[in-house]
Amino acid sequence: MKKCVHILDTNASIGEKLRRALSPYEIDVHAYSDGTAFLDDYPGERELSNCIIIDANSSSFSGLAMLRRLRASNETNPIVIVTSTNHRNLRRVALRSGATEVIEKPFLDRFLDVQLAGDTQSEETDFTAASQPVSPVNEDEITYRVIRPDDADLETSFVRNLSDSSRHFRFFSGAKTLPPQLLYDFTHPKYPESFAIIVVTNNGKREVQVGVGRYSRTKVPGVAEYAVVVADDWQGKGIASHLLHAVTFAATIGGICTLEGVILRTNTKMLALARSLQYRFDETYDDVTVVRVVKELRGGIRNEDA
Repeated sequence: MKKCVHILDTNASIGEKLRRALSPYEIDVHAYSDGTAFLDDYPGERELSNCIIIDANSSSFSGLAMLRRLRASNETNPIVIVTSTNHRNLRRVALRSGATEVIEKPFLDRFLDVQLAGDTQSEETDFTAASQPVSPVNEDEITYRVIRPDDADLETSFVRNLSDSSRHFRFFSGAKTLPPQLLYDFTHPKYPESFAIIVVTNNGKREVQVGVGRYSRTKVPGVAEYAVVVADDWQGKGIASHLLHAVTFAATIGGICTLEGVILRTNTKMLALARSLQYRFDETYDDVTVVRVVKELRGGIRNEDA
């Protein structure tokens, strides 16, 4: 059965861009600029929805009020709030009210604009061909974009140049070289089954990869495992947080129900990131050396601790 994304935004161009971007994946987009029209039309479609996207800053309706109304009606589909500003209080209130994720609007605009400009090099990565969200560092320094098949050398160098501890945290081993099949899988994501977004900078001569976030479906229906890693010299700049937001956003639109990660107990930075983004810690996991963290993208459960 064909899936659908609903978007409530007074900017009609966003819905049209999203429609064109998702069409290769047989995901319909229903766009609304009016809250009443959305409520009149939406209930009959809810069983088909991958997610609902709501503009928090509209002058014609209250995005947060719409979020609360939907959750009060026992809506369980994922709801992503899009905001024009990076406001921590809005994020806190939205998550407490039942939002699945909060994304900055400049991220969504660029997420779509570059893709529709024909920058894609592979049909498999069409949806997220490139993006550059509001950056935690100088915007000219880094670019966020989807990984591509011709990025094998970038990915290889990135893994090789990680410190021993960062490589161990990511792969649970000290191996500096990725097996050929794993390298192929990493550089050939097949959205929505898998997805990867990388962060690159330019050293004056060539691109250098400084971070990556990805997810891949597991054998459990509706469940995907995520991973995020940032080069040692670029840690502490907020990049990992941006990567995990992007991964969550892509997974939500792609119909993933649950994101999970397995993190070494000694990897305190990633554990802190997961906790700050409202991941649940699975205390029943049977390996005492690692922690399983889980984020339910469906269910609409309010997080009173957000």
